[in-house]
Amino acid sequence: MAKNWAAVRQKREEIMEAIPQSTRNKFFGKAGVYGIYIEGQLVYVGETLNILNRWIDHKFNTLYNFKQKEYQEGKYKVLREAYAAGLRVSCDVLEFCESDKKILRAREAAYIKKYNPILNIINTGKHSDVYTKGHSFIIKLLEKENKI
Repeated sequence: MAKNWAAVRQKREEIMEAIPQSTRNKFFGKAGVYGIYIEGQLVYVGETLNILNRWIDHKFNTLYNFKQKEYQEGKYKVLREAYAAGLRVSCDVLEFCESDKKILRAREAAYIKKYNPILNIINTGKHSDVYTKGHSFIIKLLEKENKI
């Protein structure tokens, strides 16, 4: 099935429009290492040359299935569960960096080593393990908040 590129573009634009202009201005075109959090707990570390666009990618791949392979990744399944359960999912910059992939990857690796986030595949070896660990994390959060 071919992707409906107009619909994809529209959904990405809707995500962008929901982001306050001040946030867009602050992060557009900036390189760095970022974290994704569930209920304030760091669950994923990534690096990018454009923080704002990457955050939009993550939200799009979490919420919309246009047959992109990323939609099936363990981290996105876990993030969907978090959204569906009403848990707060957020992103934040860990460090702004130069626009140099070698530096970005080194800084990302340092943060992954320091924080050991559960949704980074490097810590588990495969996407199914990411989902299993992430799902258990969601269940524990929900039990803690008496939501299940």
